[in-house]
Amino acid sequence: MRKTTLSKKILQSITIVLILLAIALRLGGAREWFAPSKERQLEITDIQNVFPNASSCRLKSDKSIEVRSDKSDRIGTILSSVIYETSQLGYNDVLPILIGLDLDHRVKAIAVLDNSETGEFMSHVYDSNLLSKWDGKQVDTTLIQHKVDAISGATYSSEAIIKGVNATLSTYLSIEQSHQLNWLRITQLVLVFLLILSSLVMVFTKRFKKYYFYYLLAVVLVFGFFTNKMLSLSIFETWLQNGLPWYTNVELILILVASIIMTFIGKHKYYCNYLCPMGALQMIASKLSPFRKRKFVKKVFNIDLRLIYLCFIWASILMGISLPLSSMEPFLAFAYSVSGWLMIGAGLLIVIVSLFFNRPWCALCPTGCALDSIPSFKQKK
Repeated sequence: MRKTTLSKKILQSITIVLILLAIALRLGGAREWFAPSKERQLEITDIQNVFPNASSCRLKSDKSIEVRSDKSDRIGTILSSVIYETSQLGYNDVLPILIGLDLDHRVKAIAVLDNSETGEFMSHVYDSNLLSKWDGKQVDTTLIQHKVDAISGATYSSEAIIKGVNATLSTYLSIEQSHQLNWLRITQLVLVFLLILSSLVMVFTKRFKKYYFYYLLAVVLVFGFFTNKMLSLSIFETWLQNGLPWYTNVELILILVASIIMTFIGKHKYYCNYLCPMGALQMIASKLSPFRKRKFVKKVFNIDLRLIYLCFIWASILMGISLPLSSMEPFLAFAYSVSGWLMIGAGLLIVIVSLFFNRPWCALCPTGCALDSIPSFKQKK
C-alpha cells in the first residue's frame, strides 16, 4: 500500500514539474527567472496604439517622447510609465501605460501596453471607457487633481491605471505627489493576515473548531468577494512568467508560503480546508444541506481526475494551444461583476452539487492537485 502511495506521489510531482516547465518555457518565463531582467523597450508599434500614423520617435531630455509622422512632421508627445518608472500593479500584473499628448498639450489618448493582467478585469475596464476619462484635458497642474473613480468589479486594475496616469503626469510636470494612506488596501491586508492567523490557530487548537463554520463564511466574504485573493493556475502562470511579486502582492505570497510550510509539516489540504474560498463555499453548502452527502467520484480507471485534468493542460501547452487558464477554474465567479454568465453558472452549479456531494470541485481542482504534490517531511506512524 505504501509503495502504491509513493508511486502515485512521484507521478503526480513529475506531472506538476512538467506543467510548470512547459508554461514557463511557453511564456518565455525561463529567461526572466534565470537571466538578468531587462527593462521593457518601447517599440514604434506601441506608440502607434496612441498615434496610428506615427513613423518615428525621439527620446527628449525630459524623458518624454517626441512623435513624428512619415512626413517628419511632429504630431505629438508620448509619456511612458515604463520610462518614468511609474507603472502600478493591478490584480495580477504591473500595468504599463502610454499617455499621448497632441500639439496643444492636451491628452489625445491613453493606452495600456501588453501585460498579464486577468483578461476579464481588463475587458471590464475597457468596456467602462476608463481610458477616455482624461481625453481632451489640458496637461497642467490642475490635471493631477482631476478625479477619476475606480471601476467597480475591476478595482485593482482600474486603480493601477489611475495611479499610473497620475504618477506619470506628476513626474513629467515635476510635481511631488502626495502619498495618502490607502485605507482600503490596509483593511484588506489586515483581514487577510487575521484570517491566516485564525486558520493556524484552528489547525493547532481544537477548542476553536466550533467556530469553523463562521470562519468559512469569513473566508468566502474576504478572500472570495472582497479581495478576490486566491491561488489559481492563472496566478501561477503570471508568476512563472514574471517572477514572484514579493513587494506588491503580499497577500497571495503569504497564502502560498503558509500553504507550503503547513504541507511540509504534514498538514495536507491546509489551503483547501482553510484558505480557499471555493473550498469554503462548498463546505458551507454541504453543512447547510439537509441531504445525505455522497463521495464525489475522484478516479476513472483508478486514475485521479485532477491528474487527468493537469495532463490535459500540460499537453495543450506543449502543443502550442493557448489556454484561458483563468477560465479553467471557477474562481472568477466571485468577481461576478466582470465574469461572464458561463463562469457564474459554473460557480452556482458547484454550489448546487455540493448539496448532495462532498466538495465536488475539489475532485477536479488542478490548483489543489499542485499543492498536494508538495512533499511532507512528517513521518507516518
